[in-house]
Formats: sequence, C-alpha cells, structure tokens
Amino acid sequence: MRFTPTGTAGANDWLEFRNIQLEAGDQATDFLHRDIGIETALCQRYYQEHDWQSGDVVTVLQAVSSGNARGKFMDFPARMRVVPTASVSGQFRLLNASTSAAGNITGLTLKPTVSSLGVAGVTLGSSPLVAGDATYMDSLSSPASLALDAEL
Repeated sequence: MRFTPTGTAGANDWLEFRNIQLEAGDQATDFLHRDIGIETALCQRYYQEHDWQSGDVVTVLQAVSSGNARGKFMDFPARMRVVPTASVSGQFRLLNASTSAAGNITGLTLKPTVSSLGVAGVTLGSSPLVAGDATYMDSLSSPASLALDAEL
C-alpha cells in the first residue's frame, strides 16, 4: 500500500482505514469483527487502570484493630490473565464510618487475585479506627490511581 499526499499538503490531506485485518502468511481468513465490549474485556485481562478524584469513596473495609483494616478493595471488570502486579499512586485516607474521624494511609498492602483485589493491611499516620467498625477509604488527591498489570 502506498499513499502520496496531494492537495493542500496540510489539514485537508487525510487517510482513513476501516475493517482492516493484518495476517501473517499468504492465506486470508474471514474478517473477524468483535463487539467493543468483548474487545475491551480481552484487553483488560492484561492491564487495567482505575482513577479517582479527590473525595471519591474508593472502598469499604472492616477495622480489625485500632490501626489496621482489611477487606475487598474491588472486583475487576474482567478476569485477569494471571495474578497482576498492583501499584497505587496518589494519597488515600481511612475514615471511621461511625465517627467520621480520619487517618491518612502511609502504607497499603494489597492482595491481588485474578478476579479481585483485597486489602491485607494498612498503615496509618494516626488511627481513627475501632476494632469491628466499618471504615471507608477515600482519595485525597486528584487523580489517585490503581494500575493492575498482568502483561506477558
């Protein structure tokens, strides 16, 4: 395939491709057209990124002591290919659901599986937690993000 621009040599020269399927070898196969939802889910098996703005509630956890909470962080929109590597950026805090007292998270231990992400523990600068109380995590920065990587 070759393209030689003609005309204004600027904003009015353009090329558009649709319904292209590249294949190795000499034999062409039938065109495979998948729904965007299926295509997205297939991509999410390898990488997912989740973003939150300041003040967004991220998850609800259970306080297991005055300085620690555990629980499910999230279910993934698509099952990952393998257990992903999880990395977090931004600032988060834990709030006691009954008193609204807050403590900034200084450390977060995540426990990923292929279908969900759990919180195995948190480290807090100061703790508002009471064992047995529900707590929730929210974002202190915009954006705060979580990246899940299950690349080859």
